[in-house]
Amino acid sequence: MDLLKIIIPVVSVIIGFGLGWLKEYIQHTPKVKLSLINSESSFDMYKVVRDNIGGYSSIRDVDYSELTNMDFNINLLFYNSGKGDTAITDVTLKVTDGVNSLLLHNKKKAIETPIFFNLAARSVHSVKFTNNLPYEENTKFAFNSELIDPVGKIKITVISTDINGKQTCLNVDPLSIIRTK
Repeated sequence: MDLLKIIIPVVSVIIGFGLGWLKEYIQHTPKVKLSLINSESSFDMYKVVRDNIGGYSSIRDVDYSELTNMDFNINLLFYNSGKGDTAITDVTLKVTDGVNSLLLHNKKKAIETPIFFNLAARSVHSVKFTNNLPYEENTKFAFNSELIDPVGKIKITVISTDINGKQTCLNVDPLSIIRTK
């Protein structure tokens, strides 16, 4: 009985310390959320043709079978609603039709420009993701007219990876950001 009077307070202190540590650990982790700024984002499809003077121009009013390029200009908002700081180390765009998929990285003027930044606790950071997808053998699945039609069978997912390797995904409906004439 005397031994029990000694063990119960010691066990209670250990449990109390463990619960306090667990609460601090949970509260001070970063909680990253991702959203899309629809009004500033665009998804554009067009055909590039060579003109008479040796330059290039784009024609937007063409049949799906004649498309040669897709432009993605996606403005993203990153929220860290947690009490811990983090860093975003990679942002990629996944284009898929359910069978084939393609990962795109941020490009500015044909040069891959990685996106990485610090995200402090309780802060917001905006990022502009741009990429041009040309019609090629490995990308032709995305140019299929059945996938681009208003049914919206093509799927676009933004994937961000933080410094700890945790991924945050955002599904983007191409029809919500498609450029109108």
